[in-house]
Amino acid sequence: MKRNGKKSTVGNGHPIRIGVVMDTDTAFNRSIIMGAIRASRQHGVYLVRQSQAHFAASDARCILDAILTLCYSEVEANKLLELNVPVVNASSSELAVPLPRIVSHDAQVGRLAADHLLERHYHHLAFVGFSGRGFSERRKAGFKERLAERGMSCQESLGTAGSRDPRFLKWLMSLPRPLAIFCANDTRARQVATYAEEVGLRVPEDFAILGVDNDPFECEAAGLPISSVEIAGERIGELGIEHLLAAVCEGKPLAPELLVPPTRVIARRSTEFTATADHEVGLALAEIHRAVQSGERPRIDRVADRVFVARRTLERRFRKELGRSVRQEIERVAVNRATHLLLETDWSVKLIASKCGYREPRRFSEAFNRIHSMTATSYREKHARARG
Repeated sequence: MKRNGKKSTVGNGHPIRIGVVMDTDTAFNRSIIMGAIRASRQHGVYLVRQSQAHFAASDARCILDAILTLCYSEVEANKLLELNVPVVNASSSELAVPLPRIVSHDAQVGRLAADHLLERHYHHLAFVGFSGRGFSERRKAGFKERLAERGMSCQESLGTAGSRDPRFLKWLMSLPRPLAIFCANDTRARQVATYAEEVGLRVPEDFAILGVDNDPFECEAAGLPISSVEIAGERIGELGIEHLLAAVCEGKPLAPELLVPPTRVIARRSTEFTATADHEVGLALAEIHRAVQSGERPRIDRVADRVFVARRTLERRFRKELGRSVRQEIERVAVNRATHLLLETDWSVKLIASKCGYREPRRFSEAFNRIHSMTATSYREKHARARG
């Protein structure tokens, strides 16, 4: 078998056929497929995409040279091994059958989540996941590990979050506030946000909520945008195709497991609040976030007036609670919003600067460089490359 210029072929000259066998019901699955499509075009691979149910009953398996799939059971895994072609499993399910895996680094997901919430000065933290699910346990372990490094711990949910279990609702009501909840995925995060609203708890003022997967349906579709750790699904798809191609063309053995780190946290309203014991500082932070989200440049004296505190007093209390000045906090919030817009839109840097309250692009460039040590354009290019 050989790679022939733009086209990867087998000995008879036919292009290599790699099956991508997975459903499209989640954003994570779709991102893997998109990464596989990109890699297949780059390497001249013929991609055969099928749902898992259709694949089981089709003849396509007989013409495939390799398979990238999401396999959740040992029965499925054994059937795949019987095909005698290289297989990569992108599912994090723990199986006794030795299918090579390329999966998300779930422990790093948990550590990244902890870093995001600790940056917001939360001292009370909790985890809500799925009982007995490997990915959930690994994300929880990474979360708790990072907290332990800071001498902190987290509470774990009682009852079942997905079934309106009275024990879960009672547990939710009993938690100290302000509190940050890390959920094993966006589905859990949306459920927790819904329950909190039903019992009169405010997000993010009482509870910050952070999910995983950056699923637009869960994170953006409802009234409260949910912050989320973005899994590198497209990178998993790309690596799957590249490793399978090397196995088919060059006879390279597939590694038993390859862990792909998460890309970043997509910060939305559910974690925009910074936890503080000072009520007026909390109100001032909310006013700063409101103004920046509206495209305004918050004025310190106006923020102080809104919370009925003298400017000098507010400055002193900000430094005591947050370790930074009001002006530094305004800059941090504005640049964080700009960072999100750089990666989620194709707007020009000048337009993004104005949307974040900067009337002079030069001042925006200086602020962005102070925080990220690079220009906004370089930041966008760097993260575009990292995402494939």
